[in-house]
Amino acid sequence: MIGDSFLRSISLPFRRIKLFAPFFYVYLLKYVVWVPILFYSVQWPLKLITGPIILRFWGPAALHYPQHIFWMYEILKRSSWFFDVLLGTAASFFLILLLWRALRNRGVVFNFWLFFLYILISIGLFFLGQKGFPVVFIKLLSLLKISLSPKIASLVVLSSVILFNSFLQSLFIFPLIAMIVEARLSGFLEGIKVLRRYLLPTVALFLTAFSLFIPFIFIEPVFLRSGIVINLPETIFIFPLVADMVSIFINTLVFSVLVGWYNDAKVHGVV
Repeated sequence: MIGDSFLRSISLPFRRIKLFAPFFYVYLLKYVVWVPILFYSVQWPLKLITGPIILRFWGPAALHYPQHIFWMYEILKRSSWFFDVLLGTAASFFLILLLWRALRNRGVVFNFWLFFLYILISIGLFFLGQKGFPVVFIKLLSLLKISLSPKIASLVVLSSVILFNSFLQSLFIFPLIAMIVEARLSGFLEGIKVLRRYLLPTVALFLTAFSLFIPFIFIEPVFLRSGIVINLPETIFIFPLVADMVSIFINTLVFSVLVGWYNDAKVHGVV
């Protein structure tokens, strides 16, 4: 049942392209609105506001080409939490509703308070897994006096973070999905029943999804030092653009599978 549901669910967005829209709009906003704002921040009239700030914290070089391009890339990375975490979480909420409507062929109910709660829980899980756990894990290695070379240490930390986040996300995703599609807080408890059935496949799904982003971690520094970026600084934005396009596909497909599994659990009377 799980395998058949996986194939049906993962193909759904390709049969209904509009399901890619929630995450697509997030990154459309990023590159159509935010990047142009950064680009024109050193030109009148934005320069009247942004110029003194850039000069104060980044120096005069950041106000002129080509250093301004590298400054833009730095700010784009620093602001990624807003698009990837805050807006990305909001996008996943609406994607779950769209997927549920597509699977059940009926209208869905939007509940603002459940939306707000979903945002809070999801962001809390992100900071626990991406920010809190690595710090604790590194301190634990230090306390245990485990000595590793920098490369091995980074791989151990990265692997541990992926494993921890895969398990952490798996524990909460079905209760959150149930809460959203049932449009009531008590749906959280129904999601726990589904979790018991799909825990291992869900952990494997998240492990696979997170692992697909590993190459970008190692490719980025190599790309930034490449001759193409040095000679044509504007090409620096190719990297985040490709990464975000991959993110749109992976996030949409992962949620499609998860909502599909929850739907199958409902159909087969698990909840």
